[in-house]
Amino acid sequence: MTKVIAIKLPDDVYEELEKRAKSEGYTFVAEYAKSLLVGFVKGKVEKPVPEDLASTVERMVREMLSKETLVDLNSIAEQVSARIERKLQDEIINPYTAKIDSLAQRLGEIQARLELVEEKITSEQPARRAPAPQPVSKPRITRRATRQPARLQASGISRRKTASERLREQGAVYEEDVGWLRNKDAFFDKLAREGAIVLSLPTGRIAVDPDFWARFLDKLGEIASPRDEEVKVILEPRQYKLFAKLRSAGKVYFDETAGSWRVAESSP
Repeated sequence: MTKVIAIKLPDDVYEELEKRAKSEGYTFVAEYAKSLLVGFVKGKVEKPVPEDLASTVERMVREMLSKETLVDLNSIAEQVSARIERKLQDEIINPYTAKIDSLAQRLGEIQARLELVEEKITSEQPARRAPAPQPVSKPRITRRATRQPARLQASGISRRKTASERLREQGAVYEEDVGWLRNKDAFFDKLAREGAIVLSLPTGRIAVDPDFWARFLDKLGEIASPRDEEVKVILEPRQYKLFAKLRSAGKVYFDETAGSWRVAESSP
């Protein structure tokens, strides 16, 4: 197998090499340098070389051989590409994705508060008697009922999303992020009744959308490394946040035998 050695030379040394290569009949400086190196390693340098050039080449060859620095350009390209990818992920993509998730979470909190206020008003409102039938007013009531949706549609007002719909968009809701709720038990019980997966951890409960949970497990099963930095690159920011919570609570672990991440049996 042919190996590649990259050597940086001062300008004056390279110019001297170039002159020597031309005088010896070599077309390329690299060919002449190769002949010098091969001759030096095999102890068969046939042509005398200047003392300063010979000492420079000898020093560089000894350093290269002592460190066993046989450079593979493909390997270097792969390492540089991986570092650039991680840097882009950490410094550009992740911060903006986190900001978007934060805005979505704040909107969800506002919508949840409005929903709770509406439920409270409805529950505290006294029951009203149904008015006696009035044939004269019936057409008026019918016209109002038919015009109301048209006005809402014309004004662009849309139906407010439910807690389950917001969960489906966010993927997961953490109890620590809804501390403003007075009755958090009712909130998580409602999500569980509507099909959400509710995880109980020492740090609090987490409601997870079933589809988000399935995608999280599929992506986690593809990771064959226990290193956190590699997990962070592969998982999306929302998935990594859930992963960090579960790992700190011992709900996920890396199986050395299988070479992949596993979810504890007590988890859904």
